[in-house]
This record gives sequence, structure tokens and C-alpha cells, in this order.
Amino acid sequence: MLRTILICALVGASTLSAQEQGPPPGVEAERPSLEKRLAELTVDLHGDMTVGEALAFLTDVTELPFVLGHLAAADAEVTVQGQGVSLSQLLDTLCAAAKPTLEWGVVDGVVVHLRKKGAPLPARPKLEPAWLKDLGARKLSVNFDPPVELRDAAQLLEELFLLHLDVPEALAEKPVQVRARDLPYPTLLTLIADQVGATWRMKGHGAAFVPREAKK
Repeated sequence: MLRTILICALVGASTLSAQEQGPPPGVEAERPSLEKRLAELTVDLHGDMTVGEALAFLTDVTELPFVLGHLAAADAEVTVQGQGVSLSQLLDTLCAAAKPTLEWGVVDGVVVHLRKKGAPLPARPKLEPAWLKDLGARKLSVNFDPPVELRDAAQLLEELFLLHLDVPEALAEKPVQVRARDLPYPTLLTLIADQVGATWRMKGHGAAFVPREAKK
């Protein structure tokens, strides 16, 4: 099917920022909230496309990170008609047009996350102050697009941060697709874990991914 995505006009502030209510440690807090940016940015986007194509386009033109969650299909076909609407309104339209229906939210004040309607918004686990002090403020830009297997993503992170990431065999081949700049390390782990149907926890000087059904 021929897909057409018309070039958008983007008007508004240009600073990615954290939640007004105060994000967790490791996330900048002095800038205006990401939710406010989403309400202020104006975007034109219309045509037939997949959810993945729409999010890739929005990432390119806004330089904001948009990430799909577990069970949210990137290849779902949607028809979007949005001209001169706020980015938050466009996200509402996109989520409503997808089958199954999606909903969106903001993770750690820095990432727009789309997930199957009714699914919980992913959240980082409780982290010890010493772990946060050492690793919480570290940031990384990643481009796992096209998707990579979890074990390959974990290997890259291990090499960059010189710490161990425990990946169970049951999750090793699960696909990870994240493209974002300057993500706090705990936020990146939260997004990756969510995509493979898992959670994560601290493990020594590192972290471990845990399948949701195995979480205690």
C-alpha cells in the first residue's frame, strides 16, 4: 500500500525537559515539563502509515524520543489527519487510530511512551541511593532501529558502562527498538525491560532483567 506522510510544520519551544512534579534522581528537573512541550508544539501530519513510521517521523522532526511499549505493534496501519494541531492532540489521534487501541504517557519526564490501552506505564524500580549516585546520572544515546536482540543491546551497554547486565535466556532473543538521545541509564533500562515484557532490578554494580511472571 502506498503510504504518504506529508512534511510537518513545527512551532514551539526546543528544549527537552523533565516533569513539573519532579522526576526521579538522574533526570534533570530545572526545565519546563515535557508534557508542556507536547501541548505547545504544533505539528502537521496526515496520510496512511504505520505506527512505527509515524513515531520515526515525529522523532526526526521534533528531536523528542517516542518509544513503543510491550504489545504495541509498530506495523499497525493507521490513517492520520492532523493539521496545525498540538503534538499531544496528534498523539491522541494516532493512538485512537491504531488497532489495537493505544494510549500514551511520559516516562521519567523525558520519554513519550505508547502502549496498548489499559497496560501500565513502565516505571523504574526502587533504587538505592549509592546505586543512583554511581549510575543514575549517566546518560546514553542509542539507536536500536532496526530492532536488535536484548542480549546484543545488553552487550553494548556493558561495554559502554563497564558493568554487568544479567539477561535470562528466556529474554535473550526478544527484540528491542529504542532510538533516543541522552537518556538517563535507569530510564533506558526501564524502556528496554518493558519492550521485552520484563522488569529490572539492581544487581551489584549493575542490573538484571527479570521476566514479569518471575518477579517476586
